[in-house]
Amino acid sequence: MKAKIIVVDDGSDNETRQIYKEYDNIKLVQLEREDKTARTPSRARNAGIKNAMGDYICFLDSDNYYNTTFIEEMLKVDNDIVFCNWEIVGLDNKKIDIKTVWNMREDILKGKPK
Repeated sequence: MKAKIIVVDDGSDNETRQIYKEYDNIKLVQLEREDKTARTPSRARNAGIKNAMGDYICFLDSDNYYNTTFIEEMLKVDNDIVFCNWEIVGLDNKKIDIKTVWNMREDILKGKPK
């Protein structure tokens, strides 16, 4: 199975529109450059889904990455919907304990304003 990658550019300021041309299995979906309030993950994901033609859909935001065997492992599971665990990795490429992150923003989790 050959993967077709759909990159949804929701108004990025980087070189996405140039880089994708280097690969034959990437389709670029360029969304209108509206104001920043219109740029939501849901809008970008819906655009990706509309352009998808395969049997599987997998989302990956620009600030995330997959483990090298992620897709292979997900395809081994015989279910309609599959999800996995996740890790938070800092800028120094070290894993951050999830409890540390939750404690940093405990006010949000408990519904209290800052």
